Amino acid sequence: MSVFSFYEPRGIPSFSWQEVLFSLIFTYFLFFVINSTIFRRFVKKYGFAIGREQIFATLHGKLINNCTVLAVGLYALFIYFFNLKFYVLSIPLLKGSSFAVNSLGLALFLTFLVIIWVCAFPSYQRFYDTTTSLKSYLLSHLRLNISLIVPWLFFSIVLDAIGFLPYSLVEPVKNNTYLSYFLFSVLLFAAGCCFPWLLVKIWNCKPLPHGSLRKSLEDFCKQAGFNYSDILLWNLFDGKIITAGVLGFVKKFRYLLISPSLLEILSGDELESVVAHEIGHVKNRHIVFYMFFILGYVIFAYAFFNIVYLGMLSQDIFLNFFLKHDGSIKTSFYIVPIIVLITFLLIYFRFLFGVFSRNFERQSDLHAIKIQGNGEAITSSLEKIASVGSHSRTASNWHHFSIQERINFLKECGLNHDLIQKHDRKVARIIALYFIALIVISGILYGINSFRLNQSELNLVQKVLERRLETEPENPSLHFILANVYYEKELFLKAENEYLITLAIKPYEPEALNNLAWLYATSEDENIKKPKEALKLSLLAARIDPQPHILDTLAESYFINGYYKEAVDTIRLAIAKKPENISYYKRQLEKFKDSLQRNEDREKKLQSGEYLYL
Repeated sequence: MSVFSFYEPRGIPSFSWQEVLFSLIFTYFLFFVINSTIFRRFVKKYGFAIGREQIFATLHGKLINNCTVLAVGLYALFIYFFNLKFYVLSIPLLKGSSFAVNSLGLALFLTFLVIIWVCAFPSYQRFYDTTTSLKSYLLSHLRLNISLIVPWLFFSIVLDAIGFLPYSLVEPVKNNTYLSYFLFSVLLFAAGCCFPWLLVKIWNCKPLPHGSLRKSLEDFCKQAGFNYSDILLWNLFDGKIITAGVLGFVKKFRYLLISPSLLEILSGDELESVVAHEIGHVKNRHIVFYMFFILGYVIFAYAFFNIVYLGMLSQDIFLNFFLKHDGSIKTSFYIVPIIVLITFLLIYFRFLFGVFSRNFERQSDLHAIKIQGNGEAITSSLEKIASVGSHSRTASNWHHFSIQERINFLKECGLNHDLIQKHDRKVARIIALYFIALIVISGILYGINSFRLNQSELNLVQKVLERRLETEPENPSLHFILANVYYEKELFLKAENEYLITLAIKPYEPEALNNLAWLYATSEDENIKKPKEALKLSLLAARIDPQPHILDTLAESYFINGYYKEAVDTIRLAIAKKPENISYYKRQLEKFKDSLQRNEDREKKLQSGEYLYL
């Protein structure tokens, strides 16, 4: 998702769409051959001899993960080298729809995953000696993976919906960063509340049948003070996965999920200990924290890229790595930011999240001891899961401690309950440190206004343009863009000079005429403010290209020269063209009308002799 969504196509691709399509199909075929060979060798090497089947799930899962990493690499190759996204965005039916574009982009990657699963199925079927069909196996994988991307697609639909809203409703949000964060937070929490309901539908979870087992679990949950909507069977991969989980932090949309295999292998006390573990996640508000963790990413990423990364790029020592001597941009300029972004994502969501996840899982294990009084049941349940589930006891896991580590710690806590409180305090400390960091970063961002935050990016663009102009001094487009950068940085004298150079090379460029006129009309610096020159330039620009924003500049020029009626008439012409930010134009109209009315009132008083005695 990161590889696809954060890439912006550049220029015209070096390959035709026919070449890209052929290369993609050939790569899919080659990928199938590679994966078939890998999994055949896997079966031949291990053969599931005595002792090896005990870690089948770990080895098989690791192999699928390795193949997935290869798939990501190939997918990135097509996005960045073959410029695949350019052709995706060129499809007429997809234009203007984030949901359609993102769906197709993901479908191209899911094809790689389907190839992996098809090749992995024979070894999976052989080990489990199951009658599960390939179709059922693929559907289970698809359901599991689709659940991960549904939120992303949901926000794509929201973006599409926003595009249909009147600009007057969207403008305040776009122009207010904090309002944008607030609305995103509200949307995220609303989605978080309802998302569990959608997940259990995607996974086709069915209620645990009524009977003694359900009754005992309901009684146990009631005694533990745990509220939920339903207890469901988690039946992915025909129930072969041995797991349990809890979804949702709102009672109406909170579900306790238990796989059929788990019900088969655990005794009543052991099953209750697993449920106690899941209750621990709710009681310790882990799910709520994860929502804040997602929101925190937006703040940390914004701070990193605007303050640190762009600041570094604006320095010559780093800029030389991205620019050639003639000022043209190297390929590294496009690739490195994506690598940095993905690295940042991995550090945040894989490693930092992993720290919280491992400690939260341990805290939930300990919650079972709190409820049951000892750790015997939760320990024996882990022993059975490791044995029957064919997982390595000592295999490291980025979001869980290994099964052996969990068992050892539970035994220690069973002998010394003080360790439970000690771990609770440890979790409280790391959460506190996270929120302190979040508050500090937010304070820094709040203390630095948007103008200063944009300086690093503007410095980078400025340096690129200045280098390009050394080899292309007669390029009016480069001078015009550089003038706009100077204007944004409030270097108005330099901006004026670049606009004048642009017009010296291309005298009838309407945008340059318009921007220089706006500078002359609105500048507070008396050395730059030139009302008559502004009117002259804006009249010429409006004759060449009477766009709403150009008419607005003309109206402003009329206004500062005292021609209020002309200003009113001109801004009305701009409004008649129905510009996007029409609320701004209406405010301009009111400003001009007020001045016109005051001027007319003053003239009437003069004509009536009211000012004779002044």
